[in-house]
Amino acid sequence: MKKIVIKVGSSTLSGGGPSLSKPAMDRLSCQISELISKEYCVILVSSGAILAGKEVILKSGRELLPGPSIPSKQMLAATGQVYLMQAWGELFEKHQIPIAQVLLTKQDISHPSSLQNARNTFNALHSHKILPIV
Repeated sequence: MKKIVIKVGSSTLSGGGPSLSKPAMDRLSCQISELISKEYCVILVSSGAILAGKEVILKSGRELLPGPSIPSKQMLAATGQVYLMQAWGELFEKHQIPIAQVLLTKQDISHPSSLQNARNTFNALHSHKILPIV
């Protein structure tokens, strides 16, 4: 089985706009679904949590913290990650593809035993036809 890693940035997920673009994300989910149907093992590396966090905060009527400080970015990413994964889940559900969120740090891939654990996780997800999203 061939493996493919797909990295999508915020500009792709937004279609160049100020918020996540469901049509752009839907097109990606269709393309990834097609690859999976052709027996590719796909890993999706998705940016967009900060962008999604801004959208969530603004929709709730709250103001964004001024400036791009680290606490502000972390707050937006933490808030937006939930929304981003929910959006991916809904899109891939249309293709009967369950998703999993995989959180990795540099340390997770720096040590041989940790790297093997990560590989084993990806292999288990793929064997169950679950799309890992990093």
